[in-house]
Amino acid sequence: MPNLNGTEAIRAIKRHNPAIKFIALTIHKTEEYIHAALQAGASGYVLKDDTHEDLLAAIARVQEGKIYLSPGICDKVLHGYLAPASSADDISWTQLTERQRQIIKLIAEFLSLSVKTVEKRRSNIMAKLNLHSVCELTRYAITNALVSL
Repeated sequence: MPNLNGTEAIRAIKRHNPAIKFIALTIHKTEEYIHAALQAGASGYVLKDDTHEDLLAAIARVQEGKIYLSPGICDKVLHGYLAPASSADDISWTQLTERQRQIIKLIAEFLSLSVKTVEKRRSNIMAKLNLHSVCELTRYAITNALVSL
């Protein structure tokens, strides 16, 4: 695109019409591009080397008001934003990445809870679901359509 990149275009169009849904169709697989597109307002992220069926699945999912991430980037997104831990109780604040700390703070502020309360509730949820890492919890939430980005 000559004057704007895709992320800038999504952001500009969303400012004028927030109801428009976007699916980024790209060759970029790095976290910075994925994050930028989703932050700008993309509801889907599809790689150009994905199958035709993947693109159709993305369109259907976005039409349902859900988020679609290319199978080729799911692991990168999960590992990049939520590093797995052996047990929620073993996680200390210093073991978390800066991004993970930001996410916990945002959740706590949104729910008006302390960081410790959020960590404890997450731990309880994981125990009830027999999940042993934050990565498993995230995968569970995505698989069961509990996450709406």
